[in-house]
Amino acid sequence: MTEPRVSIVMPAYNREKYISSAIESVLAQTFADWELIIVDDGSRDGTREIAERYAADHPGRITVIAQPNSGVVVARNTAIRAARGTYIAFIDSDDLWHPEKLARQVACFRFTPRAAFVYTGYDTIDADGRRDRTVRPDRRFRGNIHDLLWTEPNEILGPTLMVRREAMFAVGLFDERLRAAENVDLRLKLARLGPIEYVDAVLYRYRKHDDSLTADSPAMLEQTLKMIRCHFDGPLEPAAQTLRDRALANYFYRLGNHHFEQSQYTRALPAYARALAKGDMRRRDIVTRAFRCLLGNAGNAALRVLKRKLTPNPLRAAA
Repeated sequence: MTEPRVSIVMPAYNREKYISSAIESVLAQTFADWELIIVDDGSRDGTREIAERYAADHPGRITVIAQPNSGVVVARNTAIRAARGTYIAFIDSDDLWHPEKLARQVACFRFTPRAAFVYTGYDTIDADGRRDRTVRPDRRFRGNIHDLLWTEPNEILGPTLMVRREAMFAVGLFDERLRAAENVDLRLKLARLGPIEYVDAVLYRYRKHDDSLTADSPAMLEQTLKMIRCHFDGPLEPAAQTLRDRALANYFYRLGNHHFEQSQYTRALPAYARALAKGDMRRRDIVTRAFRCLLGNAGNAALRVLKRKLTPNPLRAAA
């Protein structure tokens, strides 16, 4: 059997409502040289049966692998190990692709063959498919950006990536020790291999649910710290020590912001202090927030009242 150019990885768990639309968006691709590997991760609804019907209708192109529930990270790795293509692409079973996604990314690899991965812009949509916002690639995150990925926030979306299969195996696939930060971890590992490229177009539709993790959710922050410890384990050269401290400073700054937004001022203050101790450069912002932490709940409530009083009311001005 001829090997496909692109192997598409789709983990699936209890997505009977959405998986047909996800598969149809793959079938609608203008680039036809692909295989789709669906890993059903122990679904308890009709997800597996729907996937198997598509596999029966498209033999040799769509494969379904069933496994006991092990989590999305393990499911993706299962699919990658079964992949035969030169490139690996990703789609979650409740998301959607633009018809040109594969064609545009394969063309990008043709012009930049040394790229470690190619990502795209995307729309976020709600459970009913209504668009929430559009995220286009940030021109800063192109080229040799490994260190930048550690220290600057970015909105690269993991499932938009296309990666060479050999690169995936070179970095050890997804780290199954990480159950929330695995996409960030993968990008960091791949970025060590070469420059990063993007297609400046919105080619992915990412469905957000009420339980979707945000970048600064407690679970994501916990996994981020675990990821930092995994990457910077053991004796380090001075340059690596500096990068580790910058990564930790960014982590503690985000942790402080999480607690601050929850009005947990006694927890935010020590996080901001540790960010400063690690050399975070956002000193003015941190000092301002730390001062507000010292004011406590009563002081911040008074500040919010004062701000409302000082903010011009356009309706009152019009009257």
